[in-house]
Amino acid sequence: MRSRDDLHLNVRVFKGIHAPSNGCVRHIFSLYSNWDLNLVGTIRRCITFLNSLDHNFAHTSPQSLLYTAPATPRQQKMSGATENTVYVVTGSNRNIGLGIVKTLLARPQHTVVATVRSEEAKTSLEDEAKSVPKGTGSKLEIIKYDFSTAVPPDQVKSTFAKLNIGHIDVLVLNAGGALPLVQPSKTKAEDMRAAFEVNSIAPLLVFQGLKSYLLQSKSTPKVISVTSAVGSIGGMDPFGGGGYGPSRAAQNWVARSIHLEFNGTKGDTRLICIALHPGWVQTETGQFAVDQWQSAFKAIDYKIEMPPTKLEDSVSGIIKVIDDATAEHSGKFLTFEGKTLPW
Repeated sequence: MRSRDDLHLNVRVFKGIHAPSNGCVRHIFSLYSNWDLNLVGTIRRCITFLNSLDHNFAHTSPQSLLYTAPATPRQQKMSGATENTVYVVTGSNRNIGLGIVKTLLARPQHTVVATVRSEEAKTSLEDEAKSVPKGTGSKLEIIKYDFSTAVPPDQVKSTFAKLNIGHIDVLVLNAGGALPLVQPSKTKAEDMRAAFEVNSIAPLLVFQGLKSYLLQSKSTPKVISVTSAVGSIGGMDPFGGGGYGPSRAAQNWVARSIHLEFNGTKGDTRLICIALHPGWVQTETGQFAVDQWQSAFKAIDYKIEMPPTKLEDSVSGIIKVIDDATAEHSGKFLTFEGKTLPW
């Protein structure tokens, strides 16, 4: 490996060839700051550079030369020239949330902030993330929020602030819970309260806490409220939704309301907000619904043993909806396939 003194010596030779200004010498150093480059190749490139200069080089501002030099990948990393796309995904240690996190980490230049509810869930997610070949520049941050009781917006914000991340591009409100899916006559008040706490109130407060970061995005920020078709009033089935269905309907209402708050009538879209049904997915929650509704299915002679939507299909569909989301999709209730559902 050649030394720095070797390169200094050859720069003095270059100066004898073309008598460049100090600005030129600094320009050379800005281009070839990595001292373990092959010196012969470096000299050849420097000579080519010097010989290509106009005869009026002496009248050219050195500063203009310094700032036109292309940044190396190392310089880009040091200066933060390539800014990561930042996702926040709640409920991330298993099933749909975990699938979304893994998919995003495999992409280049993505920062994924994943929320979990406990140290055990954090350890589980860290272990899962190790199996993912991360894209160039991508990284995972994990923070703890227990949404069984809605977290106050100030606490959401202060916890996120510790990461020293200046903006959020996409907020995926995925955390939620399923309670007994029974008919209204059998729905308990405590189940209704618990369902609204985790499925309606908690995601609203997360949005409130992170709103200022979303509005710092250089692109139009997106809020994806992962909900359920069980919350559709216009498409309601007779199987019974207990407290779960009403809580999802309220979540859908909030998503629509967020859209209206941040998007005026003049077409100036400040934020995209979508209520998103992930499908009837082959997860514990999806299987819970199958088991809960068996008696109702038998009454109409409908046989089903497991949910129809594979987890990987749901995740890939959700990611596509997020990627493709534009202002015209904001304020809508969509499926993971991009189809519109009735409110």
